[in-house]
Amino acid sequence: MSVSQPVSAVNLSAQSPNAAEGNIKVDKKSGKETELPPVYSPNSTYVVGNMIIDKKTGRAIEASPGYNPNSLVVGNVIINKETKEIIAPKPGPLDLQHDVSKIIPKGYTRATFNGLDVHVFVTNTKKHEVSVSLGNKEHVAEEFTSMVDSDTLVMINGSLFGGKPHEKYYSETYGPFAINGHIYEPPGDYKINYDYPVFVYKNDENNNEIAYVGFLDEYTFKNEIAPSAKFVIGGTHTLLVNGQKQVEGHDKAVNPKGVAPRTMLGIREDGSLILVIVDGKNLNGEVFITTEGNKVSGRSGISLYEGAEIMKNLGCIHAINLDGGGSSRMYYNGRVVSKPTDPGRPIGSTVIVKIKETEE
Repeated sequence: MSVSQPVSAVNLSAQSPNAAEGNIKVDKKSGKETELPPVYSPNSTYVVGNMIIDKKTGRAIEASPGYNPNSLVVGNVIINKETKEIIAPKPGPLDLQHDVSKIIPKGYTRATFNGLDVHVFVTNTKKHEVSVSLGNKEHVAEEFTSMVDSDTLVMINGSLFGGKPHEKYYSETYGPFAINGHIYEPPGDYKINYDYPVFVYKNDENNNEIAYVGFLDEYTFKNEIAPSAKFVIGGTHTLLVNGQKQVEGHDKAVNPKGVAPRTMLGIREDGSLILVIVDGKNLNGEVFITTEGNKVSGRSGISLYEGAEIMKNLGCIHAINLDGGGSSRMYYNGRVVSKPTDPGRPIGSTVIVKIKETEE
């Protein structure tokens, strides 16, 4: 995996009739300063170091927004050299190979990671209600958008699932699953598999939203966790625990080093949840092949270790990996915004964000 290195300020004033200092254009002959309006355009300009360059002439047009002699471009952000604080984002999609936790807004953001589309939704605890669902009928996998309610704002796929080979739409959700105290019990001879880690979402004694990830035994899940939780959902692996990268889970079900589309769920210290989908196609809609030449079963994406990196750079303290591959998809504001590699695949469960009826 390649990681962009810090880029120093680039002096291109010799190529331009004007010298740029901060967001000011200085005429070399008269010495007069004129404020320069933003001119960045993805189609006609690009950023090199701390300068915006005209693609046709190769000349420096202006310093990128927020730049001054005491600042530095690192990845997709402009940094104050002395305080190391983020001044402004650099034009273009946020690059999740860098820490963007201080600049990514609440709501939906389309970002990028190693050339892949990444869809991020950051909840607002005062405005959004988050839950999980097994769809219109338990034990039956359904077409993804059929699980959307009239008041659904955001929805992503949930737990890994499966079923009897001869029953195409039969769905057994793997790992513990509970909604508002109600425990999902698998049908027939199936049992809850406690080898899968869980994401637990609940209110603390002060009614603040909290969450944590880890492994539960049957007694703890059924008697101590599920009764008071808003929801419990099983994943394949933990990604972050107490702010530290910790990729642990069911390696037989999902290879943590394998490359695939991913669905991830995390929480920040302020209680906001972060829902993330990593597409298996790049920004041009083409199949992505890693720099190592990896291409798994015609699909592409990221490893779980890269997933942990993304969730940490988004500011999560706890995060889990949910069902990925052809299941990964995000619905937002009336449409599916991600690009599933298997669009027709039915889904067993979902994570849903709705607008609260009354704001706190």
